[in-house]
Amino acid sequence: MQELKRRKLNDQLKNYQLELQYYEDLYQTEINICESKLIDHRRHLLSKHQIVDVYPRIIVDVSKESLNRFQLDYLSQRGPNYIIPNQNSLHSYKHQEKHVQQEHKNIMNVITRYLIREHHIPLTATVLREFFQQLETCLRQQYMTQVSYLNIYRAQKELKQMKSIQYRLKKGNCILRETDKSGIFHIGNSVDYEKKEEAYR
Repeated sequence: MQELKRRKLNDQLKNYQLELQYYEDLYQTEINICESKLIDHRRHLLSKHQIVDVYPRIIVDVSKESLNRFQLDYLSQRGPNYIIPNQNSLHSYKHQEKHVQQEHKNIMNVITRYLIREHHIPLTATVLREFFQQLETCLRQQYMTQVSYLNIYRAQKELKQMKSIQYRLKKGNCILRETDKSGIFHIGNSVDYEKKEEAYR
């Protein structure tokens, strides 16, 4: 009887996993279709010059632009201080676990030295052990909590975009830097940057 129940439960679990995979694939297909429609619509509006950019523009100081319009827009909209959200979702469980352990170790080292030096609390104190357990729990929640498929998709898409930008800049022998005063990006030729550096010395 127990074996029969176990088999039935396993079959239900397999069916559930197959159904979940089907809906994930369907969701991804719908996202791709919507994204494609939005890009087409934006291209149509751009061709009619009906879009007005209200963010600071990127300064392009190279004769031949190594980046396309969408990549330049991406850099202009995000700016130098932008951080790709949900980056941990792009890494494996093992990598996330390692990251949590490293963060935990770093924080423990700093706090432990401070508590011993300033408050003379021994390492074996119960309150210290409890604090470090709670700290590890908080770090796990922060770094390893599952995020929505939409956020994972966005993080993957932005990472792909950044890698594409890096590749094209490297291929075009260009350098991307933040300007001193205006705080926006500047694309220049690496040879020109080297000449400027030599002139400042």
